[in-house]
Amino acid sequence: MLEASINADRPKHRSVFRFIWTPLFLFYSLSAIIIYFSV
Repeated sequence: MLEASINADRPKHRSVFRFIWTPLFLFYSLSAIIIYFSV
């Protein structure tokens, strides 16, 4: 739980991590679904 320790040390960075990782996760999951259905 590296992210949890970082959030505990620096609460301001939590929103930054969420802002970066949420679209990235959605993009990868969407591309994985597209690849899964196209094959």
